[in-house]
Amino acid sequence: MKDILIIEHLRRGDEEAFKYIYERHYVLLCRFANQILNDAALSEEVVDDAIFYLWEHRREIEITYSVRAYLMRAVRNLSLIHISEPTRPY
Repeated sequence: MKDILIIEHLRRGDEEAFKYIYERHYVLLCRFANQILNDAALSEEVVDDAIFYLWEHRREIEITYSVRAYLMRAVRNLSLIHISEPTRPY
């Protein structure tokens, strides 16, 4: 499915589009995050945060390139934040 169509459907709240994005990119994003964090569980948490942020803010987010590129950058940024922040108790 072309990214432009995925983004259109996502903006309309189409849960199938969200599911498609999640299933298509999740494993790659987890591997990418794990290269930065070296922690599989934290990597999954970061990826979940990035993908769910996309869903929650789907109407405001401007994706001008590709969904994968957007998510890779989001995961990279979130991973770097986790590295730079001191550990916080939850």
